[in-house]
Amino acid sequence: MVPVVRVRQDVRRKAVVLAWAALGTVFAILPPSPALAVPPTWSARFNGGSQDAYAEPARHPSIGNRAVATDALGNVYVAGNVSPNGSLGQQDFLVAKYDPAGTLVWYRTTDGGSQLRDTAFCLALSSDAVFVTGETCTSSNCDPDFLTVKYDAASGAERWARRADGPGPDVSGLNYDTTPCVAVDGSGNPAVAGTTHNPAPGNLRDFLTIRYNGATGDEFWRMTKSTNVVWSTDDFGAIGVGADGHVVVTGIGGDDRLLTVKYNGANGTEVWTHSATLVAEAFPHAIVLDAGSNPIVVGQTDRVSGDPKFFTLKYRGTDGFLLWLQKVNYAPLGDESAYDVAVDGGGNVYVTGRLKFFGLFGYFFQTVKYEALFGTQLWAHSFGTGLADDDYVPVAIAHSATNNRAIVAGAHMTTSGQDFFAESLNAADGNSAPLQVAANFREFDSAVSVAVDAAGNAFVAGSSHSPFGPGVQGDLRLVKYDPTLSQAWTRTEPALETHEVLGSLTPPQFGRKKTAIDSLGNTVVVGSTAPTASTSGADFLVQKYGPGGNRLWSRTIDGGSGLADYAVAVVLGGTSDIYVTGWSLGLGTDYDILTLRLNAATG
Repeated sequence: MVPVVRVRQDVRRKAVVLAWAALGTVFAILPPSPALAVPPTWSARFNGGSQDAYAEPARHPSIGNRAVATDALGNVYVAGNVSPNGSLGQQDFLVAKYDPAGTLVWYRTTDGGSQLRDTAFCLALSSDAVFVTGETCTSSNCDPDFLTVKYDAASGAERWARRADGPGPDVSGLNYDTTPCVAVDGSGNPAVAGTTHNPAPGNLRDFLTIRYNGATGDEFWRMTKSTNVVWSTDDFGAIGVGADGHVVVTGIGGDDRLLTVKYNGANGTEVWTHSATLVAEAFPHAIVLDAGSNPIVVGQTDRVSGDPKFFTLKYRGTDGFLLWLQKVNYAPLGDESAYDVAVDGGGNVYVTGRLKFFGLFGYFFQTVKYEALFGTQLWAHSFGTGLADDDYVPVAIAHSATNNRAIVAGAHMTTSGQDFFAESLNAADGNSAPLQVAANFREFDSAVSVAVDAAGNAFVAGSSHSPFGPGVQGDLRLVKYDPTLSQAWTRTEPALETHEVLGSLTPPQFGRKKTAIDSLGNTVVVGSTAPTASTSGADFLVQKYGPGGNRLWSRTIDGGSGLADYAVAVVLGGTSDIYVTGWSLGLGTDYDILTLRLNAATG
């Protein structure tokens, strides 16, 4: 069987959009492919038995609410997840960088080493690196550890990856380290915190905090924190690092009160601990430290009483003294929660969350500004119709110093679907000339994170997918809004055909071989593409990009049987040759190994 090469080209000679569904983001507007296809220099098929491998396309990428950040030059970094086997059973970290124009600079995927499910939760930037942390499963029951990866901000190269196992015994169901997040200090050293199983009798869960050397990935220190209450369940909520380099972690204590602890950044010594007796039945959703390294925590309190409320509190950074607490019941008997917080240069605090009156009707956006010294409310702004099945739920907020505006992002949900929703408020009064924008990309769109750059542009990240019908796929979605909240661009990954995947693979040890970069800065990416949702006719997909992200060529290759072919790995022979290997369904031979050699210049 002779492999067949197909070239994608726009017969009208217009630019085409390259889209990769496995990662969920449109990377660039690209020129047409060359007109002529050059066959592989050679191809080889190996059949080692009845089935050498099996693979399916990816779907269900997702991101968390700390998954987008911007640097001083206006570049945008997004973290998420991608499933290379068609389900959440196997899932890798996904990290991508875009320039201010929305052109993809690089992307990377990372497998935690077990070839199971890896879930990225948080992203943080230093001056030259991107740190991503999340969970990595260690068994078929998951039993996750923390996974933290450092990438070079310029090239995306992985500098180090570290798994962290807590003190729990190596017994399935009793050894889990979950929901971590990361923050980084001014010297580029990251701190990671999450929840770990406590093996001590009468205890269940503790905070686990780890400080890494940013250059080497070695641990400076690790600390666990427990309230030491019988059957204690201490659940991590959020982490921050102050300008003083010390680490602050907050969550729910075993006595169901807000528990916050500050560690010395150099050696992990506990500086102070505060259990907020006035904030019971609480769950913190976010933390931020102001310029004076004073922590501000927001979330929901009185959850069990049937009348949950917004709360915002501020600690003195030096000793943990409670400076002020705002525990507000905007809607009696309603469901209220603060979800995110930002501060401006003057220390003023901006909090966004949701409220619902009397537990009925629809949710509103609720955004509040407090002054820094005493926490006096300066203004409050609500947005929504209040109608049943017409919910506005914000999840993230950022403050733009350039134009003194607060930008809130979330979702507008109705019975027919869900849209991105963003709001820009005048930070001076919260009400003059508010700007709102809704964006419907697919049936189910959810904005979950927002960041602003030095020019006042807002970058909203989330997910976009259709929940209906067979073979549906989810995409990462990144939208740039200018200071007037006009959409500048959007990037996502609808398939070139119906299904598309980069590095569709089994066995999964090839997870880090999906891309290769030559000495000239060109990048080669391999994957698979299929013309129908069944993927029964999937072909190899090989694409090459220049240093600036422009596509040089794209090739699809059928293994010769017209059946399924899945490219899983690529290596380069200098700058002249490209070697691609994967799995190809043969006629009467089941899955074989297919290896190709391509001309690097022309494909």
